[in-house]
Amino acid sequence: NTVPVDATNFRISEIHYHPTEPNDEERRAKHTDGDDFEFIELVNISDNTLDLSGVRLLRVEADDDEQGVDFDFSTGSIQRLAPGGRVLVVENRSAFELRYGNGLPVTGEWGGRLNNGQERITMVAGDATIHEFTYFDSWQPDTDGQGRSLEIIDPTATLD
Repeated sequence: NTVPVDATNFRISEIHYHPTEPNDEERRAKHTDGDDFEFIELVNISDNTLDLSGVRLLRVEADDDEQGVDFDFSTGSIQRLAPGGRVLVVENRSAFELRYGNGLPVTGEWGGRLNNGQERITMVAGDATIHEFTYFDSWQPDTDGQGRSLEIIDPTATLD
């Protein structure tokens, strides 16, 4: 049973917006910018398989600046997501796989950038905005270049 994505069934579960700088091996592989290792993880919190084809991450105008990343899931390598399944959108796939390993559910690479201080993230399904928020590096200082990512405590919690 495949259903479309909406705000009740698909959540952003992790954002790695300011990874540590590349190590020697990563620099030898031509990944010289820590931002190459950024990613966003999303999770299906429903009991149904999700059709991701209408979902997009969008860059938006906020605070006189274009913020966020662009990714159209209809162009990704993962079109359906099983219950409890996770999917990743990354800055640079080869850098991501070098640091985190192969075989993870990467659907594709985004356009745009994630700011290391704060950024508005916007996700739409069809014409409906299903998630829009701004993260701040002050929420958890360990996520600001110290190697940790920003993770949601409970992706199934009700959003207000």
